[in-house]
Amino acid sequence: MKQAVEIIAKDQRGTTVSLHDVYRWRWRPRWRARSFRLLSGLFGILTACLPDFARLALRQAGPVVRPLDYAAADVRIHADSWVEYDKRAYSCSKEPETVAWLETHIKPGDVVYDIGANVGAYSLIIAKRFQGKVKVYAFEPSFSTFAQLSRNVALNDLSDAVYPMYIALSDKNGLSFFNYSSLDTGTALHALDSGGDHTAFQAVHRQPILSFTLDEMVERFNLPYPHHIKLDVDGIEHAILRGAARALAQRDLRSIIVESEETRPGADSIHGLLRAAGFELESEHVHNANPLHKGPYVKNCIYRRLA
Repeated sequence: MKQAVEIIAKDQRGTTVSLHDVYRWRWRPRWRARSFRLLSGLFGILTACLPDFARLALRQAGPVVRPLDYAAADVRIHADSWVEYDKRAYSCSKEPETVAWLETHIKPGDVVYDIGANVGAYSLIIAKRFQGKVKVYAFEPSFSTFAQLSRNVALNDLSDAVYPMYIALSDKNGLSFFNYSSLDTGTALHALDSGGDHTAFQAVHRQPILSFTLDEMVERFNLPYPHHIKLDVDGIEHAILRGAARALAQRDLRSIIVESEETRPGADSIHGLLRAAGFELESEHVHNANPLHKGPYVKNCIYRRLA
């Protein structure tokens, strides 16, 4: 009887969907987001009649700082947007495989490239876990999120270990255009294009930005080659790997964790690129296996260099 009450449907893959699933994946996120929007609207109305200096004073009040859900170290981030408060602060539970990767593959003395660092959750965890004995180059091309990444590095006193890099990486060098899905800090699903071509979605803002291949950036700015790469840029992972042939050929590059989703352009070429460079697929992990999501799922693929 209990089973009959709990099981309300099956998704397209035949996975059982329970009331708990519906609450966890649909109702609770919607209620929380709607409550936040209602409160934001209410405070907007209440403060609309205040003079500018009063509203500025409110903005200068104590910031919202959230602890990351990482039990092994005290890591904190600023939360100036809902996505930071509700999602980025829970980066470990969102991607436990990323945490397991950094804890098992990275060693003291290593250099890590965090490409698509967002507000820096995993960069900060690496720096804290290894007590500054690992250098992290954190690449983030969104101006608003890059500023927050830099603030989070300062908040955790990690400027000697985490180097924020306001650079877009791709498969070519030159002036590109960065298309924003949102200007809120911590948001994602932006897109980089070049030559003035527009992306499929309607961007809220388009901004020119310098773009480099990883190989060109390393050589032009005399940066160390990485021992590990975390690659999560919501769509052009394959292009960045194409522009990193010399980096991929370095024997000291031991592991790569790359986000992939089969409908993204070029996603089917990632495995071949890494296999040709001497890497094997160690494991792959679906992000938040939401049974209400019809798929395809975004997943993290972990590659290690063949002996």
